[in-house]
Amino acid sequence: MSIKVKEFYRAHKEVIVYLFFGVLTTLVDLVVYLLFNNLLHLSALPSTIVSQFVAMTFAYVTNKLWVFESKTENFKAFLREMFSFYGCRIAGAVFSVAFAWLLVELPGWEDASWAVVALFGRSFKWYSFLIKGISSVIVIIANYIASKLWIFRKKKAEQSGEGTGGQASDAAKPEDNV
Repeated sequence: MSIKVKEFYRAHKEVIVYLFFGVLTTLVDLVVYLLFNNLLHLSALPSTIVSQFVAMTFAYVTNKLWVFESKTENFKAFLREMFSFYGCRIAGAVFSVAFAWLLVELPGWEDASWAVVALFGRSFKWYSFLIKGISSVIVIIANYIASKLWIFRKKKAEQSGEGTGGQASDAAKPEDNV
């Protein structure tokens, strides 16, 4: 059994690690949101903005180091990667803020969402928490696609391991990798 688990992990390591850190990033986002929205009594919009910034920073570090194991050859490449990452995450944050505004803050919307309010009630802002959770799932999926296909994409030589006896190599000196 454990051999099959190890084989599965090796075959799907990137997705498994991404999902693991995606869950942690979502938890960071939701906990910060709850703290600001419920304990500090800020509305959904500023709570979402703060929670997205904290989660975005956590996600960049974990994605770079452990998910995609990205090594940039120089500072210019590092900046391109970082700004691409933050740009995509900011687009996701804008989506999250718009989602919260449309489904929580927009006057009259809660009247149209009576079923959700009837199921969860209004205590502890469960309705806004549910909306926050739905937007988080959408953003996680979009972020993986952007990270895999654009931000942390491997160079063709790195993917095929050309010139290294089947092993991917770092063309730059270790001190140049950021």
